[in-house]
Amino acid sequence: PENAARMGRYMMKLLNELKERHQLIGDVRGKGLIVGIEFVKSRRTKEPARKETAKIVYRAWQLGLITAYVGANGNVMEITPPLTITKRQVGSGVEILERAIKDVEKGMVSDAAVRGYTGF
Repeated sequence: PENAARMGRYMMKLLNELKERHQLIGDVRGKGLIVGIEFVKSRRTKEPARKETAKIVYRAWQLGLITAYVGANGNVMEITPPLTITKRQVGSGVEILERAIKDVEKGMVSDAAVRGYTGF
C-alpha cells in the first residue's frame, strides 16, 4: 500500500506536468495508482475528445503501454498499473504516453487505424 500511494503521487505529478504541455488533457484525477486522464477538444468547453482518446490509447499500445479508455463519453484514459510498479516504470510509462499524445497531435494516427476499436 505504501508503494501504491508513493508511486500514485509521483504519477499524478508527472501527469499534471504533462497536462501543462498538452491542451488535449482536460483533467487528471485519481487515487493511488488508479488514474484517469480526461481528453478534451477545448479546456474551456470541456468538449470530449473521443476520437483523439482512442488514437492516443491505440498509439500508446503500439509503443508498449497498455491502457484503456472509459467513461460515458469515451474520452478518459484509465491507467491501472500493478501496485508493485517502480519509479522508473512510472517515468517510462509517462514518457510513452507523451510520445503517443504528440504523435496524435501531429496527425500520425489515422482514423482508419482505430476504426475497428472505437464505439460500442
